[in-house]
Amino acid sequence: MINPREIKQITNIVRNAINAGTEGREIAILTARAPHAEGAIRDYLESIGLDTSKITFGLLGDSDPDAKAAWVVDRIEQGATDVLFFDDSGKNVEAINSLSAQYPEIKIRARRVKYAEDVAQ
Repeated sequence: MINPREIKQITNIVRNAINAGTEGREIAILTARAPHAEGAIRDYLESIGLDTSKITFGLLGDSDPDAKAAWVVDRIEQGATDVLFFDDSGKNVEAINSLSAQYPEIKIRARRVKYAEDVAQ
C-alpha cells in the first residue's frame, strides 16, 4: 500500500459496527490484493484507530468480480443472512447485488463508494 487514504464514510461504518459488538456478525475487509498485503492493511487500519482483531480479512489476489461474489456466497452458505457490501468498483457491486436473485431470502445491499469524492482530504 502506497499513501493509503481513509474513506471516512466507510471507516465510520466499520467503527460503529465494531462498537456495536461483533457477536453474531462478521466484519470483513474483502480485497483483490494478494494475501501478502494483509500486514500493511492491518497496520494502516490500526493507525487510524480500528481494532483489526475484530475484522476478517479476505485477500483474494484476484480482481474478477466473481471472486468477491464467490467469497460472499461462501459466507451465505455458512449462515450469513444479511450482507452489507461497499466497493469502489461498479462491477463488484453488480456482482454482489446479482446474488439477490440466487438468494432471495438473504438481505443483500451493495453500494458503490466513489473513491475520489469520498476520500478524506
